[in-house]
Amino acid sequence: MGLSFVIASCASPPTSNPEARTVSQTRQPIAVNRSPTTIEQQDERAINNQVGDLSPDSVAGVGITAADDLSGNTADLDAFDARIIVLLPLTGENAAIGRALLNTVTLAVFDAADPRIAIVPMDTASDPVRMERLVPGILSRRPSAIIGPLDRDITQVLAFALAARARECDEYEDKKDNGDAAPCPTTSEIPPVFSLSNDPRSAAPGIYTFGLTPDIEVRHIVAHAVERGDTRFAALAPRGPYGDQINLAVGVALEESGGYLAQTERYTRLADSLFDPVKAITRYDVRKAELDAEIRFLRSLRDDLTDNIADDLEQREEIDGVPYDAVLIPEGGALLKTLSPLFPFYEVDSNDVNFYGTGLMNDPSLSDEPTLIGTRFAAPDPAYSAEFTKNYETVYGVKPVATMLSAYDAISLVMAALRTDPLMPLDPDQLQQSSGYRGLTGLFRLAPSGKLERSLAILEVQRDGLAVVQPSLGAFPQFGTPASGVFPIPGD
Repeated sequence: MGLSFVIASCASPPTSNPEARTVSQTRQPIAVNRSPTTIEQQDERAINNQVGDLSPDSVAGVGITAADDLSGNTADLDAFDARIIVLLPLTGENAAIGRALLNTVTLAVFDAADPRIAIVPMDTASDPVRMERLVPGILSRRPSAIIGPLDRDITQVLAFALAARARECDEYEDKKDNGDAAPCPTTSEIPPVFSLSNDPRSAAPGIYTFGLTPDIEVRHIVAHAVERGDTRFAALAPRGPYGDQINLAVGVALEESGGYLAQTERYTRLADSLFDPVKAITRYDVRKAELDAEIRFLRSLRDDLTDNIADDLEQREEIDGVPYDAVLIPEGGALLKTLSPLFPFYEVDSNDVNFYGTGLMNDPSLSDEPTLIGTRFAAPDPAYSAEFTKNYETVYGVKPVATMLSAYDAISLVMAALRTDPLMPLDPDQLQQSSGYRGLTGLFRLAPSGKLERSLAILEVQRDGLAVVQPSLGAFPQFGTPASGVFPIPGD
């Protein structure tokens, strides 16, 4: 039997360290920016390596009441003006991710500190069938908003189930006698969903995708590369849905920025399967054959001068360059450290070609690999999350990753929107204000399509760690207005 927990705000944050408590209490909730003030598996690998357990100390004093996820029991919630359902995989194969995100939820609740609002985590177990069965219990709790689920498949199941339930209620409303109460919410009463998926296909009207989607990262880094003069691109992407999204995003980004795609290759995410894709994208065999043909031609002239030139070419073994000046590699960790040295191995000179990536490169240990020095990627500006990161690491012993920052922003946004009057439903026009919000992931705003528009920073791998070489924007232009560091959202 799955359990859910009611977490209500109280005076002190989850911590076993008095110093950490002070840090948490002094941090402000997410600010509305009226005045100046990802695909899931890729991020799951990082989270699984950086998970702090939800210990008894971390929830001390929170006020936790166990309830059956699949029941309609709402007795524990009647005292609250508003309820926020948080859908996480707290059991099953992704339980470690769910625990890490629940840590973040707990910190966000204490930071917002509004006793009128209840946070109700519920276990999806990453199971579509279970997700569908959870919907009646979710709606019986009359939530103001739903945070989660974590992945696209579960998000789609939730969206379809909510829509089906709303249609049933709409039909009942049309047929019922005046004065009767509807047994469930109509379409207009379905709460907004703030999915933590980083797959842009999760987005739909009323379903906001809060994960850091690869298309946003790619569009930022490609625009930056073109501004630097790197207009001829090659893309080396992993096989699978994440790589599919990367290649799609590269095409869109290059069309927007004025560059072009010279070559693409795909690779299987196994260390011993990387040589052939890198050899192919570097066109090594073709370039080497051209060098050999030139040497044979020089020798065929049977001249001392041309023989000397041929001898020099053979000795130096310098083959012609590749037909591009930029390579995008959406990879991170140990596999990236294996991929990167293969380019000089296949005679690609880092002085002639610049390397770029996505937020998967947001890892200071990449500085240990000399061939990655100078590589640039798009990611949230770390200045916005520095204090939270310090506090999270103090409390849980590990550093938070991007999905945790997105979860914090989603909950903080909803609680800030409910603060004025938690009894009122959330207004889409208020949520989608063009000025946007500033959170741990930087500047972002919500579009009617459910997609998020973000302003990311550009970071570079340097010998002593990662450094911001281009900060993110401090404010948004109007929706659809092109500006350096921000892009109109397709379809909005």
